[in-house]
Amino acid sequence: MELRHLRYFVAVAEELNFARAARRVHIAQPSLTKQIQQLEHELGFPLLYRTKKKVELLDTGHAFFEEALRLLRQAENAIQTAHRIHTGESGRLVIGFSQSAAPEVLPRILRRYHALYPKVVVDLLEIVSIQSGESLMESAVSVALVRSPTFLSRELFCFETIQRERFVLALPDSHPLAKQKSVRIKTLASEPLIVPPLQPGWGYADSLFQIFRDYEIVPSIAQEALGALAVVTLVAAGFGIALVPASLGHFSLPGVIYRPIKGPCRTSDLTLVWRRDSRASTVRAFLEVVREEYKAGARS
Repeated sequence: MELRHLRYFVAVAEELNFARAARRVHIAQPSLTKQIQQLEHELGFPLLYRTKKKVELLDTGHAFFEEALRLLRQAENAIQTAHRIHTGESGRLVIGFSQSAAPEVLPRILRRYHALYPKVVVDLLEIVSIQSGESLMESAVSVALVRSPTFLSRELFCFETIQRERFVLALPDSHPLAKQKSVRIKTLASEPLIVPPLQPGWGYADSLFQIFRDYEIVPSIAQEALGALAVVTLVAAGFGIALVPASLGHFSLPGVIYRPIKGPCRTSDLTLVWRRDSRASTVRAFLEVVREEYKAGARS
């Protein structure tokens, strides 16, 4: 028995007329009659009572009609569910992210993505170190939004830069440099600095310490902090000042202000990462949303 047999029978049962049913399912009447006869033969009992003038459902036909409708609805639901998953309209998406992407970039992307794909369940997992990044990307994470994660293998992962951000200076609002409209990097040589732990291959820390090397500054590290929010929180508490990606300016913590850097300075690149072997439609759809939102260009 095939689904077409069920569709043909339902058409006959609802029309109670072979000619009208044949037109409805777009086959010739003799072919429809033959298909119904094959169905009854396969079942081993009749479903219809038919004469030259009328067609009626037998008790077996009434019972089979209800179950045939249920099966056809289930088949249609299965097709629609699979189609939604195929097009990325349904399913689950696990997004790993750096804290510095959370204030502005990630919400902006998710607003657009959720508007287009409201039935996709989105899980967010924070990545704060190389160790957590490696473990998450090897297992749960579908796609990640992190800063230049060179610790990940280019053989296993695809990388796409969506935004190159300048650094800004996060200051306690009572700090003397807060009175300036912009600050030169050289000015930081004697200042207590809040920095992330130096982890080779971890983009934020790599870029930050490279800036110090560019300007031949030996940083006076007041304290290390794991995660962008922790860095800015320590600045608010007066532990020191910090160079942070510009988007962190959206962290509106009391007591903290941000000042742009005067003169040339390296950028902090926000990068999309996903597995090269990923076949998930939700990932494909998410990438398309991000590219449209940011007109991303640099791919590898």
